Amino acid sequence: MTELLLGTAQLGAGYGVTNAVGRIPDDEVTRLLTTALDSGVRTFDTAAVYDDAETRLHALMPTHAGIAYVTKFELAAAEQPTAENLYARSLGALGVPVLHGVLARGIENLEPQRVASAVAILEDAKSAGVIERYGASVYDGDELRRAAELMPGLGIVQVPGSIADHRLLGDPLLAELRAAGVEVHVRSAFLQGLLLADPAGLEPRFGALAPVLRLAGPRSGTGGHRQDRDAARCRAIRPAGRRSRRRSHIRSRVRRDRRGLAGVVGHAGGRGAGDAGGARRSAPLGQPALTTRPSSRRRPRGWCR
Repeated sequence: MTELLLGTAQLGAGYGVTNAVGRIPDDEVTRLLTTALDSGVRTFDTAAVYDDAETRLHALMPTHAGIAYVTKFELAAAEQPTAENLYARSLGALGVPVLHGVLARGIENLEPQRVASAVAILEDAKSAGVIERYGASVYDGDELRRAAELMPGLGIVQVPGSIADHRLLGDPLLAELRAAGVEVHVRSAFLQGLLLADPAGLEPRFGALAPVLRLAGPRSGTGGHRQDRDAARCRAIRPAGRRSRRRSHIRSRVRRDRRGLAGVVGHAGGRGAGDAGGARRSAPLGQPALTTRPSSRRRPRGWCR
């Protein structure tokens, strides 16, 4: 079963390389969360490093019944893992007794000893019923293999995947992990909104994406007038219909194999913001992945720096 999740980086800061307005105000956050809930979304992806995103989720979520959270931690150089910096801070900010998942970010920068210490703490939390699963958010095959090697109890792995980036979606290790019961969460489905942008308006550094954008055909309120983008920002996470044809086309291409994914993470977005949807249907991928672009283009965290 594949589920649509909603990412919340935009709630804490002006996330997204296509973001033209910055941080989303409270009233828009409430509308976004309401639309997500009305569309069947019950799992929200967040992180302690997303500024106050977790606190805003707790304050602005229309209902807390049946809601699950997946959060992430990122340790600074030489910072030792503790219950507080791994998950307890997020528990308090979100105001929940249990977290569905806790993921490590930047596992390539963690020495085996610190990973082992973190795993021991997370295993204790899992035994106590405070968290349900733990794992890692990765960028490439090397990080995926490192997570599988250093986390024997790996329960969730989050990977990038879109019509422009299939690298990990076809990785044999990912299929093995899924077969072993590991949840596979796919993020960056719309590359911070780049895959919904007008190819003519792309910065030169993203020019390699233009052929992929042209696959979707004519625009329908995604890159022109501000009122069009306003109307589109919430429609993108609703089930596909006639008025959201282009988004349906892109969403259907994100998934190659329904059996291989547990969830697709789309990010909450404001005007011009990114990643506002995921995939629910499967369809053949007719376009080769852009696997030759520089690695810096495949690491969205650095785009806005």
